[in-house]
Amino acid sequence: MKSFALVCALTATTACNQFRAACVLPQVDREGWQEVRIEKSPELSFSLPATFHNESPSGPWFGPGISQIAVQLYKPSNEPLFTSLPKAAGRPEYSKCRERINGMPATIVSYNLRESVGDMAFVGPFQSYAALELSKGYRVLLYGMTDDRRVLNELLAAIRTVRVADSLRVRPNTR
Repeated sequence: MKSFALVCALTATTACNQFRAACVLPQVDREGWQEVRIEKSPELSFSLPATFHNESPSGPWFGPGISQIAVQLYKPSNEPLFTSLPKAAGRPEYSKCRERINGMPATIVSYNLRESVGDMAFVGPFQSYAALELSKGYRVLLYGMTDDRRVLNELLAAIRTVRVADSLRVRPNTR
């Protein structure tokens, strides 16, 4: 598998693109993490490492270095945090996961980005996005950024701790 990864690092074949898009499921110890509630959306909560803090009750939450995570309970009448999840094209270490988080259908995307923001300053390199589908057109949208791979794994683990009130959950078809 390591030799395949090396070949993929040097080429751009279809098999390599599929390999690169594998779902990243980090194993992170969440002991000592804090429960976070969003003041404007009390029906939404999630967990974060104790190293994260916020300057506003609605976030975003800031961690080590440039690390941050923003969370939004998107209602059809709001402006969304983002309009679509990033696609794989040209993004190194692209990962896309489709799974259920606490019973909610979710898509999680992460990748390594080295984007210039002017005068030799950079954003990233690691980006993470998630969209969790709820009922009545509601969604939970999350965006995270960090320059530390360990913190990226923490952000991906934090996304998987999202909880919402039962009244917003998608009801399975019982027919």
